[in-house]
Amino acid sequence: MRWVPLWSFLDEEAESQQMKFIASSNPPVGVVEAVKRFNWNVNYSGLIHSVSQEGLFAENKEKLIVNCLMIILDSCHNLSAAAWEQVFLALRKLFASKAGFSAFYAVPRPTHFQKCALCRLREMLGSAVMIALKLNDDGVSQVAIDALCALMHPLHDNYELKVEQMNKWSLLSSRKFVEHILDMFCFHVRHGTGALVVTSVLDFLTFALCMPYGETTPAEQFDMVLELLVARARTLYKLFEYPSLTIVKGAGLVIQAMIEVNYVTLNDIKLKFSLSMIS
Repeated sequence: MRWVPLWSFLDEEAESQQMKFIASSNPPVGVVEAVKRFNWNVNYSGLIHSVSQEGLFAENKEKLIVNCLMIILDSCHNLSAAAWEQVFLALRKLFASKAGFSAFYAVPRPTHFQKCALCRLREMLGSAVMIALKLNDDGVSQVAIDALCALMHPLHDNYELKVEQMNKWSLLSSRKFVEHILDMFCFHVRHGTGALVVTSVLDFLTFALCMPYGETTPAEQFDMVLELLVARARTLYKLFEYPSLTIVKGAGLVIQAMIEVNYVTLNDIKLKFSLSMIS
């Protein structure tokens, strides 16, 4: 199913063809198969040729990317756990492009139809993430949070800080949603499971709170996430015992952000860390 060797990359025409397969497929089975083919051929870092070239008959890559996002999200019904993983992996690769990153909140000079479509895109993504998280499958949860992380911080060049800020505002505006993610995070920390889920949530929190990423987080959402984290600080300190240095570093960055805004003090850390060791 892969068109080129693993050490090679698709050219511009082949990348466009992969997206056209998704755009022309019949949901839901056809879309899932097209998404699998897309994931087999497009690297984890995302599309290489995601910007429209100049020319009278040049292909509109931005429109094609947005169409793929809409079609994938519109076909997310009664999927298996394996299919959900493929869906969110493809979404993550599309969100890594400038068009995909911007599509979550806005596009330049949108028409009325595009405005409605983009609002629907946000709603469908939110519904898809909640359905996926309720499956209680570690693989699905990890890749779903990873897809959201691609919207928290741009993975492309020449990005606009305003778009990043509005994406964070949209993702963090629901207190219930953030609580659900943190509760899932705490469950895995307490039971010593889901290392990849813990890593993804720490990345999510890093992009929301830690410098320099936290500078684009709206103040209201920033304070809300910190408030929810402080209530779960005892669980967070348990991560200093984790065998993975990546997770230990991520936890340290989050706690550092809490200290910098005076939500906790060093004495609080010593006390709660001691209590976490006892429990």
